[in-house]
Amino acid sequence: MELLEDRTVPATLNVNVAGTGGAFTSIQAAITASTNGDTIQVAPGAYHENVVVNKSVALLGAEAGVLSFDQSGGQSLVDGGFAGSGFQITASGVTINGFTVANSGSASGGAGIAVDSSVSNINILDNVLTGNSIGLFLNGTNVLVQGNSIINNSLSGPAGGSGIYSDAGSANVTITDNRFLNNPNGAITFAQLPLAIRSNPANPLRNVNLVVEHNSFYDINLGTFTDITNGTIAENFVQATDQFSNIGITGGVIGLTISNNDFNGGTRGVNIVGLASMFDPVPNQNIVISVGNQFVNHTVAAIEVAAGAVTGTVDATRNWWNASTGPTFAANPSGTGEGLIAPDGNVTFSSQSLTPHFMVPKAGAFVGLTAEQAFVQNLYIDALGRTGNVSELNFWVAALQTNSRTSVASAIETSFEARDQLVKSWYLNYLGRPAGNGEEASWVNQLQSTAVFAEERVLSVFLTSNEFYARAQTLVGTGTQ
Repeated sequence: MELLEDRTVPATLNVNVAGTGGAFTSIQAAITASTNGDTIQVAPGAYHENVVVNKSVALLGAEAGVLSFDQSGGQSLVDGGFAGSGFQITASGVTINGFTVANSGSASGGAGIAVDSSVSNINILDNVLTGNSIGLFLNGTNVLVQGNSIINNSLSGPAGGSGIYSDAGSANVTITDNRFLNNPNGAITFAQLPLAIRSNPANPLRNVNLVVEHNSFYDINLGTFTDITNGTIAENFVQATDQFSNIGITGGVIGLTISNNDFNGGTRGVNIVGLASMFDPVPNQNIVISVGNQFVNHTVAAIEVAAGAVTGTVDATRNWWNASTGPTFAANPSGTGEGLIAPDGNVTFSSQSLTPHFMVPKAGAFVGLTAEQAFVQNLYIDALGRTGNVSELNFWVAALQTNSRTSVASAIETSFEARDQLVKSWYLNYLGRPAGNGEEASWVNQLQSTAVFAEERVLSVFLTSNEFYARAQTLVGTGTQ
């Protein structure tokens, strides 16, 4: 085997189960032989080991570069053997891309992938984390978690059943374009930090600048968040699978903006608890639940803020409460939407809801796209209410070579599918209900077939209908209470 200790030029080391072609037979052996900056390419196969990544290397599985939910080829499977973490990252500058990690974690701890709080510049990309105690134990600084499927992590152990779990400190963590499914202890949990970190708002590891965006959650919740400084939760799709709050804020949160999320199912959309105490002396503060969140099918309330749980007010304006009249709340007597519970009266809201929209899961929708593909993808989401597949995007990208952006946008926005979405949105926006039994079809056909029934003409019929007139009597302006 080649001696690599004195090498300075980064190299690619190969791993396969049989060791053919001079390759290593284990990932750990390749790391041991590597130097900082190397790439380790791991062929399909099952690797029964607990890998300690103690050098700055890029580990590339067989599906590297392919979003985990688009993978169809052979897997580079790391099986932790129920004895510890599949990957334990103890060095900075590490990438783990394109692996399946399973059977990791035990009664004494461990996760599919574990990231120490002392490391930085970590990329966790396009992996399938399944059947572990914790999918990803996430700490450290400058960490990107993108394109992963984090599913069915339910083994026993400390915090077992968590998709992502963090309790040791982090900064500049971005969790984006991932899919979460069936993690019985919660999709994402940022648990209480050690007292020395959580009691000091200026501590650089106080989960500073956390971003959770563009993820899809088919799970018991989106997450529970404690001891966060300046966080953002935006443009996520949540289809709750059990009776829990979609987001729980449980203490010590200093600055959190929740915007443009689709919350569906569970007990509450957002639940703020966690009074300041000797155990968590920093109170929740500067929490914004605005703009564009959509709350549907919650059994208790869209938003609940416990008495004493927040210092100052919570901005919950410009959301959709599943009714045009805003939330059901004593200070909003005409409100018929999902409930708002705020015994301290410290939540501002709009008495007229923001216009509802069709919920479109966006996880991975823009990953790896060119600027032109992203332009078309935005058109698909806005006009068709769905994402486009690669062949659809490429069809319109080819059209852009000989047509202007305006003409391509017009072609998509005037298609039958787009017109169908448009008319359905009118039913929601102006009549407050979905179109039933295909009743939108005649309007779509007329929009497509003749200029007589132009968009303005069809809309005027809605606005002069008896149904809209009756509903309009309940729309008495906007404001905050």
